[in-house]
Amino acid sequence: MSLPYGGRLLECEVPERNLLTIAKPPSGVPVEDEKRSIREAIIKAIHEGELSATLKRTDKVTIAVTDSTRPTPNSKILLILIDELRKFRIKDENVAVIIATGMHEPDSLEEIGMSMPPPIEEALETSLNQHGRDSTVTVIPYASITYAGLQPKR
Repeated sequence: MSLPYGGRLLECEVPERNLLTIAKPPSGVPVEDEKRSIREAIIKAIHEGELSATLKRTDKVTIAVTDSTRPTPNSKILLILIDELRKFRIKDENVAVIIATGMHEPDSLEEIGMSMPPPIEEALETSLNQHGRDSTVTVIPYASITYAGLQPKR
């Protein structure tokens, strides 16, 4: 059987006596305009909850994103989300991004770069150069990234 993992397929064999079923995700209909759909979902989340009433320009905001093992369009989501936060006058330096790694090997800088918009990718490189590989949490300026877990491979 093939299992999607981190943008690739992992092949494995499961003895039939150990296999109860193969669960498949429900199929969905692709959206026509992905960016518009992401923006609408973000705006809805901000305004349907209490977030829009409580956000102040001096607030510090932390955004958690997935690592490369999940097929989440982090780059597209972050660009739109940070743009929406700017409408509340939240400054870029008051925004932090946490990359959730789980318990597996951390992403390489190349893998992170493929899932982050360019300004954040550049900030991460700067941060790793300043803080070294031994620290487990790194905070950097400009929509800063906190890398939760192990540091990315160089």
